[in-house]
Amino acid sequence: MEENSIQLSPHKLKKFVRHLCLAAKTIEERDMAKEHLSQHLDNLKKLASSKAKHKTISKGLKELEQHIENTIEKEKRATKIRPNEPFHQEMLKKKIDELNAKFDMMNEALTERQQKIASIEKKINTKVDQKQKQVQEIQDMIEKLEEKYKDMAKSSNVAIAAKVQEKIQLLKSKLKKIIL
Repeated sequence: MEENSIQLSPHKLKKFVRHLCLAAKTIEERDMAKEHLSQHLDNLKKLASSKAKHKTISKGLKELEQHIENTIEKEKRATKIRPNEPFHQEMLKKKIDELNAKFDMMNEALTERQQKIASIEKKINTKVDQKQKQVQEIQDMIEKLEEKYKDMAKSSNVAIAAKVQEKIQLLKSKLKKIIL
């Protein structure tokens, strides 16, 4: 005896039964709408054959129009072609994977840029600190030389005082270059 091994997953079976129930419900709604429409048509025929008032017939025609619209809508829902869901799901999964890959690449690029920015900021801060140290050293040297210059200007060493004055001017110009 040969066995047919059909394997149904509970998820797929549940999905199938759900869609089957939805289809049955839409067909039932369509049939009910058709039945209401035919009943209303019968009522209108009776009204038209009897000598009813114009208002009653107009009201009945408006209701008939609503029933026709309702029936058409139910018919559209019942015959609506559903898209191939697994195909669309697969397309959506691929699109999500592509977007996740792009997001990961952008995230990596952002991380690299942040690291580069941090590295550049560190280099700039190091250079600023070095410049500040140089400026402080030169300012200290200028103060010392100015004190020597004052002492020499008071004494009789005018030649040496002129050299000290030149050195002070040289250090001040160097200081301006460093600051700029």
